[in-house]
Order: sequence, then structure tokens, then C-alpha cells
Amino acid sequence: MAQLMAEVSARRAAEQAMADAVHVLAMAEVRTPCCDSEVNDVRLWTSERPDDRALACVLCGPCPVRVECAAYGATLPKDERWCLWWP
Repeated sequence: MAQLMAEVSARRAAEQAMADAVHVLAMAEVRTPCCDSEVNDVRLWTSERPDDRALACVLCGPCPVRVECAAYGATLPKDERWCLWWP
């Protein structure tokens, strides 16, 4: 039970850190690659096709919240990971 509580706490902390980082970008009117539908096909990040997800990972390269995103993704079960969180 203690391990489960620790995992939930870590996930919440990572999720909050990512949300805070994205909020700072939003205040500056900056979009992450996965949210900029004017530039990228945002469906790449949730595609079932490995080649689409691989392209999404490449597009994540210059993302300003990549570290926070990866930290959050590391807290997810493998079957829920997408893009930077994949494989």
C-alpha cells in the first residue's frame, strides 16, 4: 500500500510540474509541438502507428517542457505512454 501511495504522489507531483511549465508557456503564448495544430498534426502523439509516434518523438526534440513531460511520462504505466514516454 505504501508503494502505491508513493507512486500516486510521484505521479501527481510530476503532473503538477508539467502543468505549471505548460501554464508558463501559455502565458507567453508559446505552444508545445504536441499542441500546435497550426504546425503539426497533433494526432501523431496519440497514433497507434509506431512510425507516427516516432515522428512525434522527433518533433518533441526542441520542446521547452520536454524534461517535465518525460518526468511525468515515467510515472505512467507502459501501456499509457505516448511519444516521449514511448516505448
